[in-house]
Amino acid sequence: MIAAAGFGSMGLRKWAETEFGDADLGDVRRTRRLVDIATKMAARPDGRVTAVVDGSAEREAAFRLLRNKAVSHVELARSSHVATANRLRSEENFIVALDQTGLSLMDRAGTKGFGRASSNEVERRRGLQVMSALALREDGSCVGLLGQQWWRRPDKKTPDWNKDRRPISKRESSLWGTVIDQTELILDEVGSSARPWYHGDRGADCQHLLAKARDEGLLLTIRSAYDRTLVNDSRSMREKVSHSKVLGGFDHFLRPGAAKRAGHRTARARQWVVRAVPVRLQLCCPSHDLMAAA
Repeated sequence: MIAAAGFGSMGLRKWAETEFGDADLGDVRRTRRLVDIATKMAARPDGRVTAVVDGSAEREAAFRLLRNKAVSHVELARSSHVATANRLRSEENFIVALDQTGLSLMDRAGTKGFGRASSNEVERRRGLQVMSALALREDGSCVGLLGQQWWRRPDKKTPDWNKDRRPISKRESSLWGTVIDQTELILDEVGSSARPWYHGDRGADCQHLLAKARDEGLLLTIRSAYDRTLVNDSRSMREKVSHSKVLGGFDHFLRPGAAKRAGHRTARARQWVVRAVPVRLQLCCPSHDLMAAA
């Protein structure tokens, strides 16, 4: 959802209709009720229904809607994602920032079906993982979500990546590809011809995602987590990039806490340089052309 702050009452209603008016809940009255609640939530955000909705009758109606099995969170999300895609119709290209985060939730009795909230098997915190696809215009302005996937980590620690023999669909790293597929389906649903440029952090540096970008012709930028072997080149990827021409650079100052952890003085600038060179990566699957940059 895009932020609704700063809208008047009519503006909030229009925003709610845009975000959720397309939701198919099996009855138009449910959709109208959903739009009503969304309008109230935008005007007075809170984690409790009783703090958002006034009046006993209105609250009862809200609770009935939330408990109704016909009201699927998948359909609510789809409606919002479609609204985001429609706002991108005039764009030729746009950026999709992919990122994963964890939600820690209270579950002392262990009865809510949550998984491990951290990678530490001993850690007792419970929660869920969520991968989001956030659409941005080329000027950096936020448009909204185009996709979102949830994941429950198993209680038992998973194997290291180089020892993991599970199918891709059973791995947490599959979230990257799944949320891209969800985004592409939403863009197809609205008939958008705009081309997304996906961006991921170190967690997206996995072979099956690189292969997906090759096979489907995706625009994909990933922050490198691993050095990689090149095709017909004795140098590694990072070695070849590090010996390429410097295209530019800038000074970067760490925040005080980060500087302390890195053993740097706060006032000391870290110098960044930009290099770019085309390389062919040797993956488990057939090789393909990619652009590596550091």
